Amino acid sequence: MKNLVMRFVKRFIKSELVSGSFYIMVAGTTGGFLAAIFNFFLVRKITPEEYGIFISLISFSGLITIPSQSITVSIVQYASPFLSKKEIKKASFLYTASLKYIGILSICLFIFFIAFSKFFAGFLHINNIYYLWVAALIISLGYFGIINMAFLQSLLKFKFLAIVGFAGNVTKLVLGVALVLLGFRVYGALATVIVVGLIPIISGFFPLWFIIKSEKEKPVLSKRDVFSYAIAVSIISLSLTSFTSTDVILVKHFFSPTQAGLYSGLSLVGKVIFYLTAPITMVLFPLVIKKMHEGVDFIKTFYLALFLVLVPSVAISLFYFIFPKFTIIFFLGGKSYLTLSPYVGLYSIFLVIFCLLNVTITFLLSLKKTSVVFPMLLGTISQIVCIYLFHKNFFQVIYAGLGVTSILLVAILLYYVRNYESKKTQKTASIILNNPNI
Repeated sequence: MKNLVMRFVKRFIKSELVSGSFYIMVAGTTGGFLAAIFNFFLVRKITPEEYGIFISLISFSGLITIPSQSITVSIVQYASPFLSKKEIKKASFLYTASLKYIGILSICLFIFFIAFSKFFAGFLHINNIYYLWVAALIISLGYFGIINMAFLQSLLKFKFLAIVGFAGNVTKLVLGVALVLLGFRVYGALATVIVVGLIPIISGFFPLWFIIKSEKEKPVLSKRDVFSYAIAVSIISLSLTSFTSTDVILVKHFFSPTQAGLYSGLSLVGKVIFYLTAPITMVLFPLVIKKMHEGVDFIKTFYLALFLVLVPSVAISLFYFIFPKFTIIFFLGGKSYLTLSPYVGLYSIFLVIFCLLNVTITFLLSLKKTSVVFPMLLGTISQIVCIYLFHKNFFQVIYAGLGVTSILLVAILLYYVRNYESKKTQKTASIILNNPNI
């Protein structure tokens, strides 16, 4: 019995999902801890109104860069087979072409948001238009940096990604604290985001140099398939990010500046659950693609990912319920934030459901199953409409997200059981690849 347990533990540890997630999670947890320290520092050194401006701009930038996530997913989807089959020339062509188009897109986006900065500043009730200019730079860098990140994921270079992520968070903390203490306040906090965005762009060229310098060979790809997949993933990514960003933005729009700052703090506390489990989905996507093209079992990888997300997220949620005031003091410090204690537990449930939904959607996208775009889009619209109509207090805002994500999770899990589990997908990987109507 003891030997059986030991063999199971060894297999568990050697799993590519576990090892890859471990690197990302250790760096992510450590980096997240450093990022949390920086946020704790901010809520103590700047006013709730200023913190609300900072978080709303970060949320705004996150929403705008959502299509970049779909581009990343699309690149990983098509680069992974080339790299797993050692077709470096085709991968090199894809890299160069992607870098060219994304570079042009980044410049165009920067110009667009500079031109319409007054409109966005008015919607967010931000008096200083230059904050939006900095956000425009953050957005353009967010797009330009996705190429290296996508190819590193395709190569399963999770240890390198972990090191880069950790270095970025150390830089963010040290530089951010210095700039805020020097009096730059919101500008200083935003500047750290720019610097952190530059680190993976620059460092990523080194492990990818063998691809960059290689001869090019144009692969045979259906532009229609690539485009339709990218559009569907863009909408799905928009929906996922919207669930945890739209509420912050709409609260900034409907509530007072002080209340918006308080809700931003609540969002920060809740997202600890997401930050802890996000590395698992990052590893899951390219790993499933690799296993699928190798014709090996990948369903168990999905179940393992669900388990690895469920256990820690539920544990954190229970802690939030039992010790809400301690949680608020630990994460946010200021006594003014103690008014959030009635909402912490409920908001954590919302994040648990969201994280499980995120894993499930990521798995289906790795199989090129984009039909979930329709319920996801409907869910996004439903949350926005609910918050728009019902925003008397924070409870109504939280229930809107919780209700929508819960219904979506149940519906999509039922879809999975009906279309995949019953068909023994792990034994028919080649069929899944070639038949989108399964």
